[in-house]
Amino acid sequence: MNLLRLYNLTFETPYKESAETLLTFLAPHVKRYPPGYAQALSAIDFYLDRSKEIAVIGLATDPKRKEVQDYLFHSFLPNKVVAISEPIPKKDAPLPLLEGKPMQEGQTTIYVCEENICKQPTTDLDQAKRLISDFEKYSL
Repeated sequence: MNLLRLYNLTFETPYKESAETLLTFLAPHVKRYPPGYAQALSAIDFYLDRSKEIAVIGLATDPKRKEVQDYLFHSFLPNKVVAISEPIPKKDAPLPLLEGKPMQEGQTTIYVCEENICKQPTTDLDQAKRLISDFEKYSL
């Protein structure tokens, strides 16, 4: 799971490739005794589904940013990856997920992305919740 999350934060393919190798190794064991591999099953779900990459840009002192953080970290949101930052120049972004994502109109701004393609940024938490909860079903 951590390798998949690192991939979604950095978009560096070695993380994804390592996760695929590990999941391939675990597959026969998971098939034989699924209850013993709950975390591996969660990682498989993360791998098969579309993850939500969520970038939050806002001042640490902004109550709106705290409200967004509370929602993101206290709600069950499977397959999410979150990066939170103060506004930073593009060239100084510590993670690719944060690059080129400014605050909108001086307000805490939420970017909801899938596979590094972001939807329209929003400063409205309710709108962000709708974007985050928009999951498609997948099949094997």
